[in-house]
Amino acid sequence: MKKKVGIFGHFGFGKTKLNGQTVKTLSVAYVLEQNFGSENVLKKDTDGGFKSLLRIMKDACVLQKQCNKKVVLLAQNGLRLLLPILYALNGFSGKDMHFVVIGGWLPAFLSKRKVLAGIMKTFSGIYPETEDMVQKLRNMGFENVYLMPNFKPFENKVNAVKKMVSDPVMLCTFSRVTQEKGILEAIQGVQYANEHGNLNYRLTVYGTIEADYETEFHNLLTQYKNVVCYGGEVPFDQSVKTLKMFDALLFPTYYEGEGFAGTLIDAFYAGLPVIATDFKYNNNFVFHEKNGLLVPPKDAEAIGKAIQELFEKRDVAVFREESLKLADMYGVERASAVILENLE
Repeated sequence: MKKKVGIFGHFGFGKTKLNGQTVKTLSVAYVLEQNFGSENVLKKDTDGGFKSLLRIMKDACVLQKQCNKKVVLLAQNGLRLLLPILYALNGFSGKDMHFVVIGGWLPAFLSKRKVLAGIMKTFSGIYPETEDMVQKLRNMGFENVYLMPNFKPFENKVNAVKKMVSDPVMLCTFSRVTQEKGILEAIQGVQYANEHGNLNYRLTVYGTIEADYETEFHNLLTQYKNVVCYGGEVPFDQSVKTLKMFDALLFPTYYEGEGFAGTLIDAFYAGLPVIATDFKYNNNFVFHEKNGLLVPPKDAEAIGKAIQELFEKRDVAVFREESLKLADMYGVERASAVILENLE
């Protein structure tokens, strides 16, 4: 007897990977299992990339044979390589296939790849994270697009926001530790706030350190040792527990693939204001002077001034409350309703 749903994505079974692709895949799988029962959901892992291509292709065949409907979560390389295979296995049809988008890269990616775009137009559903992406895809002729905001089902929001500001003020980043996430600018921004402000500020950097950034990051930890420390990796189901002790989240990203970053959901659930770059889709979720402040990308001084503005000139408690209100907008039930309805 066929299972109701198969999900094909980056689970990283047996590994501890904390990137957005893995967490999004785990989140969607969790919702499917809660709705249809774990016995009716088949999970297949794309971890390993080209080195595991044979195993991945075998898993794709199993998924096709054993499942009535398929949910696919692929990044750029996976989409380029595996999507035609999945399409062929499905009888050169996108019927009963659903593509969940991770990040904000898909419209630009498909605009340069007409064959892949044509394949995806036959899918039963495509689920971008933002309204902007939905509109861009519709402008490209896609009629099978449904908004599905990012979500995390593993933790509840805090009952109440933090009342006091720490001394020193505790700031954090919570993402992959790499250049494009603005780690240097975050550190230098906190340094600027310390040099020009009236309060003391400290930054804790959390997340997986990318291999090609490791040397530079450790040099930064040494150079700015009085400003920043590394907090390590946090399990995906303990993000809110970790963040709620901080005073604000810094999100100075200029990563081209950014969509609706999971770290923003973590901040909302923890009741934290966010200082973020006005980049890609951030201003869809961080509302300037309401639940956070927006600054230009790659501008450490602007980050420093925003830190001073938030903690030395504003009532930070108001920002915290506004951030916590957004947690309900991006709850599991609301975010996942559309794909569950389409899978029924």
